[in-house]
Amino acid sequence: MDVTFVPLPTYSFFDALPESVRPLLHQWGFSGLQVHRFRFSKHFSPSLEGQQFADAFFTSDAVRGACSSFIPAVLNLPVRNLQPVPITSFNLSLFDRASEHPHGPVRSDGLIRQIAPRTVYVFGTSTPWLITSAIAEALFDEDTEAGAADGGPRYDLWDEDERRELLFRIFALLVQGGGLSQPSENIEDYLAVTKAAYRELVSVARDESGRLVSQTAAFSIGDARLFPGYRAGDRPDFAPGHACWLLADMPNRLVTLVHCCPVSPLA
Repeated sequence: MDVTFVPLPTYSFFDALPESVRPLLHQWGFSGLQVHRFRFSKHFSPSLEGQQFADAFFTSDAVRGACSSFIPAVLNLPVRNLQPVPITSFNLSLFDRASEHPHGPVRSDGLIRQIAPRTVYVFGTSTPWLITSAIAEALFDEDTEAGAADGGPRYDLWDEDERRELLFRIFALLVQGGGLSQPSENIEDYLAVTKAAYRELVSVARDESGRLVSQTAAFSIGDARLFPGYRAGDRPDFAPGHACWLLADMPNRLVTLVHCCPVSPLA
Protein backbone atom coordinates (compact mmCIF):
# COMPACT_ATOMS: atom_id res chain seq x y z
CA MET A 1 0.00 0.00 0.00
CA ASP A 2 1.35 3.39 -1.01
CA VAL A 3 0.79 5.36 2.19
CA THR A 4 3.14 7.59 4.17
CA PHE A 5 3.20 8.37 7.87
CA VAL A 6 4.26 11.59 9.58
CA PRO A 7 4.93 11.49 13.33
CA LEU A 8 3.40 14.08 15.65
CA PRO A 9 6.32 14.51 18.07
CA THR A 10 4.51 17.03 20.28
CA TYR A 11 1.64 14.65 21.01
CA SER A 12 1.55 13.31 24.57
CA PHE A 13 -1.08 10.80 25.57
CA PHE A 14 -0.44 11.42 29.27
CA ASP A 15 -0.78 15.20 28.90
CA ALA A 16 -4.00 14.76 26.91
CA LEU A 17 -5.67 12.99 29.85
CA PRO A 18 -7.33 14.88 32.71
CA GLU A 19 -4.87 15.83 35.42
CA SER A 20 -6.88 13.89 37.98
CA VAL A 21 -6.13 10.49 36.39
CA ARG A 22 -2.48 10.89 35.42
CA PRO A 23 -1.08 9.88 38.84
CA LEU A 24 -2.99 6.61 38.63
CA LEU A 25 -1.14 5.55 35.48
CA HIS A 26 2.16 6.06 37.28
CA GLN A 27 0.83 4.23 40.34
CA TRP A 28 -0.08 1.27 38.15
CA GLY A 29 3.40 1.08 36.64
CA PHE A 30 2.69 2.41 33.15
CA SER A 31 5.89 4.41 32.78
CA GLY A 32 6.76 2.06 29.92
CA LEU A 33 3.46 2.56 28.10
CA GLN A 34 4.16 3.94 24.64
CA VAL A 35 1.53 5.88 22.72
CA HIS A 36 2.59 7.41 19.41
CA ARG A 37 0.45 9.33 16.95
CA PHE A 38 1.00 9.81 13.22
CA ARG A 39 -0.77 11.38 10.27
CA PHE A 40 -1.32 9.09 7.30
CA SER A 41 -1.64 10.19 3.72
CA LYS A 42 -4.26 7.93 2.22
CA HIS A 43 -7.67 6.62 3.19
CA PHE A 44 -8.07 2.85 3.30
CA SER A 45 -10.80 0.29 3.86
CA PRO A 46 -10.33 -1.18 7.36
CA SER A 47 -12.18 -4.39 6.43
CA LEU A 48 -10.38 -4.95 3.12
CA GLU A 49 -7.01 -3.27 3.56
CA GLY A 50 -6.25 -3.51 7.28
CA GLN A 51 -3.36 -5.93 6.77
CA GLN A 52 -1.77 -3.81 4.05
CA PHE A 53 -2.11 -0.71 6.20
CA ALA A 54 -0.46 -2.41 9.19
CA ASP A 55 2.36 -3.75 7.00
CA ALA A 56 3.00 -0.27 5.61
CA PHE A 57 2.87 1.22 9.09
CA PHE A 58 5.38 -1.09 10.76
CA THR A 59 7.85 -0.89 7.88
CA SER A 60 7.68 2.90 7.59
CA ASP A 61 11.00 4.60 8.34
CA ALA A 62 9.12 7.35 10.18
CA VAL A 63 7.36 4.84 12.42
CA ARG A 64 10.46 2.76 13.09
CA GLY A 65 12.39 5.90 13.95
CA ALA A 66 9.81 6.90 16.56
CA CYS A 67 9.36 3.37 17.94
CA SER A 68 12.84 1.89 17.63
CA SER A 69 12.73 0.41 21.15
CA PHE A 70 10.28 -2.34 20.13
CA ILE A 71 10.00 -2.40 16.33
CA PRO A 72 12.88 -4.42 14.83
CA ALA A 73 15.09 -2.69 12.28
CA VAL A 74 14.17 -5.47 9.84
CA LEU A 75 10.63 -6.84 10.02
CA ASN A 76 9.69 -9.42 7.43
CA LEU A 77 6.14 -9.04 6.20
CA PRO A 78 3.36 -9.66 6.80
CA VAL A 79 2.83 -8.40 10.33
CA ARG A 80 1.50 -11.47 12.13
CA ASN A 81 -1.70 -12.08 14.06
CA LEU A 82 -3.51 -8.91 13.05
CA GLN A 83 -7.09 -8.89 14.33
CA PRO A 84 -9.80 -6.23 14.00
CA VAL A 85 -11.04 -4.92 17.34
CA PRO A 86 -14.73 -4.00 17.56
CA ILE A 87 -15.70 -0.57 18.87
CA THR A 88 -19.43 -0.81 19.48
CA SER A 89 -19.54 -0.48 23.27
CA PHE A 90 -19.44 3.11 24.56
CA ASN A 91 -20.82 2.77 28.07
CA LEU A 92 -19.04 1.88 31.29
CA SER A 93 -22.17 0.07 32.42
CA LEU A 94 -20.51 -2.95 30.82
CA PHE A 95 -18.62 -3.31 34.09
CA ASP A 96 -21.59 -2.87 36.46
CA ARG A 97 -22.11 -6.60 36.69
CA ALA A 98 -18.81 -6.93 38.57
CA SER A 99 -20.58 -5.50 41.61
CA GLU A 100 -24.17 -6.57 40.94
CA HIS A 101 -23.68 -10.17 42.05
CA PRO A 102 -23.55 -10.50 45.89
CA HIS A 103 -20.33 -12.52 45.62
CA GLY A 104 -18.92 -10.77 42.57
CA PRO A 105 -15.33 -9.48 42.35
CA VAL A 106 -16.37 -5.96 43.43
CA ARG A 107 -18.40 -5.01 46.49
CA SER A 108 -21.39 -2.71 46.23
CA ASP A 109 -19.30 0.19 47.58
CA GLY A 110 -16.78 -0.24 44.76
CA LEU A 111 -14.06 -1.94 46.80
CA ILE A 112 -12.35 -4.77 44.94
CA ARG A 113 -12.32 -8.10 46.74
CA GLN A 114 -8.83 -9.42 47.40
CA ILE A 115 -7.70 -13.01 46.96
CA ALA A 116 -4.60 -14.91 47.98
CA PRO A 117 -1.91 -14.13 45.36
CA ARG A 118 -1.56 -16.92 42.85
CA THR A 119 -0.36 -17.54 39.33
CA VAL A 120 -2.40 -18.39 36.27
CA TYR A 121 -1.55 -19.39 32.73
CA VAL A 122 -3.33 -17.45 30.03
CA PHE A 123 -4.20 -19.02 26.69
CA GLY A 124 -1.60 -18.26 24.04
CA THR A 125 1.29 -17.58 26.41
CA SER A 126 3.80 -19.85 28.08
CA THR A 127 4.45 -17.62 31.09
CA PRO A 128 2.68 -17.64 34.47
CA TRP A 129 0.99 -14.42 35.58
CA LEU A 130 0.45 -13.19 39.10
CA ILE A 131 -3.05 -12.10 40.11
CA THR A 132 -3.95 -10.68 43.52
CA SER A 133 -7.56 -9.52 43.23
CA ALA A 134 -10.95 -10.95 42.37
CA ILE A 135 -11.35 -8.50 39.46
CA ALA A 136 -8.09 -9.73 37.93
CA GLU A 137 -9.35 -13.27 38.44
CA ALA A 138 -12.56 -12.40 36.62
CA LEU A 139 -10.62 -10.88 33.74
CA PHE A 140 -7.88 -13.45 33.22
CA ASP A 141 -8.48 -16.80 34.93
CA GLU A 142 -10.54 -18.99 32.61
CA ASP A 143 -10.64 -21.76 35.21
CA THR A 144 -13.20 -19.76 37.21
CA GLU A 145 -15.78 -19.64 34.41
CA ALA A 146 -18.01 -22.12 36.24
CA GLY A 147 -18.13 -19.88 39.32
CA ALA A 148 -15.66 -19.29 42.14
CA ALA A 149 -15.58 -21.36 45.31
CA ASP A 150 -17.57 -18.73 47.20
CA GLY A 151 -20.43 -19.05 44.73
CA GLY A 152 -19.68 -15.82 42.84
CA PRO A 153 -19.26 -15.76 39.07
CA ARG A 154 -15.87 -14.70 37.84
CA TYR A 155 -14.59 -15.22 34.29
CA ASP A 156 -18.08 -15.77 32.85
CA LEU A 157 -19.23 -12.27 33.83
CA TRP A 158 -18.44 -11.18 30.25
CA ASP A 159 -18.87 -13.17 27.07
CA GLU A 160 -16.28 -13.46 24.32
CA ASP A 161 -17.82 -10.73 22.16
CA GLU A 162 -17.65 -8.27 25.06
CA ARG A 163 -14.07 -9.24 25.79
CA ARG A 164 -13.05 -8.38 22.23
CA GLU A 165 -14.32 -4.81 22.56
CA LEU A 166 -11.71 -2.05 22.79
CA LEU A 167 -13.43 -0.66 25.91
CA PHE A 168 -13.00 -4.01 27.66
CA ARG A 169 -9.37 -4.34 26.52
CA ILE A 170 -8.47 -0.91 27.91
CA PHE A 171 -10.08 -1.74 31.26
CA ALA A 172 -8.32 -5.11 31.46
CA LEU A 173 -4.96 -3.55 30.59
CA LEU A 174 -5.33 -0.99 33.38
CA VAL A 175 -6.39 -3.58 35.98
CA GLN A 176 -3.37 -5.77 35.32
CA GLY A 177 -1.03 -2.77 35.31
CA GLY A 178 2.50 -2.42 34.02
CA GLY A 179 5.75 -3.27 35.75
CA LEU A 180 5.77 -2.78 39.54
CA SER A 181 2.10 -1.89 39.69
CA GLN A 182 0.52 -0.71 42.93
CA PRO A 183 -3.13 -1.68 42.33
CA SER A 184 -6.03 0.50 43.42
CA GLU A 185 -8.51 -0.82 45.96
CA ASN A 186 -11.59 0.71 44.32
CA ILE A 187 -12.92 -0.05 40.85
CA GLU A 188 -13.85 3.60 40.35
CA ASP A 189 -10.17 4.44 39.74
CA TYR A 190 -10.00 1.98 36.86
CA LEU A 191 -13.31 3.16 35.42
CA ALA A 192 -12.21 6.82 35.52
CA VAL A 193 -9.00 6.12 33.60
CA THR A 194 -10.76 3.76 31.18
CA LYS A 195 -13.24 6.51 30.35
CA ALA A 196 -10.52 9.14 29.86
CA ALA A 197 -8.34 6.87 27.74
CA TYR A 198 -11.27 5.76 25.60
CA ARG A 199 -12.27 9.35 24.89
CA GLU A 200 -8.72 10.19 23.88
CA LEU A 201 -8.20 7.17 21.64
CA VAL A 202 -11.58 6.80 19.95
CA SER A 203 -13.34 9.25 17.64
CA VAL A 204 -17.14 8.98 17.60
CA ALA A 205 -20.06 10.58 15.78
CA ARG A 206 -23.81 10.13 15.62
CA ASP A 207 -25.50 8.50 12.66
CA GLU A 208 -28.79 9.62 11.12
CA SER A 209 -30.77 7.92 13.86
CA GLY A 210 -28.74 9.65 16.59
CA ARG A 211 -26.89 6.49 17.58
CA LEU A 212 -23.22 6.73 18.55
CA VAL A 213 -20.87 5.09 16.05
CA SER A 214 -17.10 4.83 16.04
CA GLN A 215 -15.07 6.66 13.41
CA THR A 216 -11.97 4.84 14.56
CA ALA A 217 -10.85 1.52 13.10
CA ALA A 218 -8.95 -0.58 15.63
CA PHE A 219 -6.60 -3.53 15.23
CA SER A 220 -4.74 -5.71 17.71
CA ILE A 221 -1.36 -7.10 16.70
CA GLY A 222 -0.11 -10.29 18.33
CA ASP A 223 3.24 -10.47 16.53
CA ALA A 224 5.76 -11.75 19.08
CA ARG A 225 8.52 -9.86 17.24
CA LEU A 226 7.02 -6.62 18.57
CA PHE A 227 7.30 -7.79 22.19
CA PRO A 228 10.96 -8.14 23.21
CA GLY A 229 11.73 -11.38 25.04
CA TYR A 230 8.90 -13.45 23.59
CA ARG A 231 9.19 -16.61 21.53
CA ALA A 232 7.95 -16.81 17.97
CA GLY A 233 4.98 -19.04 18.86
CA ASP A 234 3.71 -16.87 21.71
CA ARG A 235 0.69 -14.57 21.51
CA PRO A 236 1.72 -11.68 23.77
CA ASP A 237 -1.48 -9.82 22.92
CA PHE A 238 -3.36 -12.43 24.99
CA ALA A 239 -1.15 -11.83 28.03
CA PRO A 240 -2.34 -9.62 30.91
CA GLY A 241 -0.87 -6.14 30.82
CA HIS A 242 0.15 -6.39 27.17
CA ALA A 243 -1.11 -4.46 24.17
CA CYS A 244 -0.18 -3.56 20.65
CA TRP A 245 -3.07 -1.65 19.10
CA LEU A 246 -3.38 0.40 15.94
CA LEU A 247 -6.23 2.92 16.12
CA ALA A 248 -6.97 4.76 12.88
CA ASP A 249 -9.14 7.89 13.10
CA MET A 250 -10.49 7.72 9.57
CA PRO A 251 -11.94 11.22 9.00
CA ASN A 252 -8.87 12.98 10.42
CA ARG A 253 -6.29 10.54 9.00
CA LEU A 254 -4.63 10.05 12.35
CA VAL A 255 -3.32 6.71 13.53
CA THR A 256 -2.32 5.98 17.12
CA LEU A 257 -0.07 3.12 18.18
CA VAL A 258 -0.51 1.86 21.73
CA HIS A 259 2.20 -0.52 22.94
CA CYS A 260 2.64 -2.02 26.39
CA CYS A 261 4.99 -4.81 27.42
CA PRO A 262 5.66 -5.03 31.18
CA VAL A 263 9.20 -5.57 32.39
CA SER A 264 8.28 -8.75 34.22
CA PRO A 265 5.03 -10.76 33.99
CA LEU A 266 5.55 -12.47 37.34
CA ALA A 267 6.46 -10.23 40.24
